Amino acid sequence: MKRISILLFVVALLFNAHNSQSQELYQKLTELQNSFDFEFETLKTNKSFGEKYLIRLSQPLDHNGASRDTFTQRVFISHRSFDKPVVFITEGYDANHASLAGFKTELAEYLNANQVCVEHRYFGESKPDSLIWRFLTVENAANDHHKVAELVRAIYPGKIVSTGISKGGQACNYFEYFFPEDADISVPYVAPLNFSTEDRRVYSFLENVGDSSCRQRILDFQKNMLKNKDEYLPFFIKLANKKGLTYSMGFEKAYELADGRIHQFQL
Repeated sequence: MKRISILLFVVALLFNAHNSQSQELYQKLTELQNSFDFEFETLKTNKSFGEKYLIRLSQPLDHNGASRDTFTQRVFISHRSFDKPVVFITEGYDANHASLAGFKTELAEYLNANQVCVEHRYFGESKPDSLIWRFLTVENAANDHHKVAELVRAIYPGKIVSTGISKGGQACNYFEYFFPEDADISVPYVAPLNFSTEDRRVYSFLENVGDSSCRQRILDFQKNMLKNKDEYLPFFIKLANKKGLTYSMGFEKAYELADGRIHQFQL
């Protein structure tokens, strides 16, 4: 009986130690709530991380003071340890995928790092009540990321690696430009650099990539798909439904967009 009691005591100690360790970020976030004006909730995570939280951080609609309005920005934190680096992900659009229990970037895996994913302003659930478009600027987005980085610095003392993909890579570049001291290193993936609303550099590239016969076959294919849209569109819709794909612009416009820029062709 005495041995059983000792065993139960040891199990209880181990359980309490594990529970305390698994809640270390929770306690830290609770301490920082008033300083940074955010709410948070616990999310499920897989074995890659010990804790995961959704942060809803209050952000100014305009960081230059042109508006007093605010909105809440979604930030997902996946925690391994306070003594590990942080991979800081600047999304270009929504961050719905970051809510999944198994979400993990390759950099976080390579570096065995903590992971912070920031949803871009005006996308997903990070929207103000009124979408005043003049406040959707790269500078305001970079200031959003700066404020999140301040919160991250208050949690983690180690290195921060900022990263993003495509438009998220652009956001990563602008974050580095406006706040070069926030991240120790930046790793943008396939980040385009646009010079105008319609960047015409893409056309000179398309007119010269590959050889002329290959380009002509592609053009002929696009023309055929557009001329015979009534025949092919049902197949496009069937395939999209099979894959669970939806388009806010509707199936027909998505079909046309997938087949190329129509204004380039004289049908």
